Amino acid sequence: MDGVMAAMPGIVCAIRFLAVTLLAAIGFNSFYKARG
Repeated sequence: MDGVMAAMPGIVCAIRFLAVTLLAAIGFNSFYKARG
């Protein structure tokens, strides 16, 4: 269980990074479609 707790911050960072990237991609995609 200690290993899981130690890995938690990295996992949370990775999930947060993926979520931000996904939101940015969706926002850029909709913006691009609205323009074109």
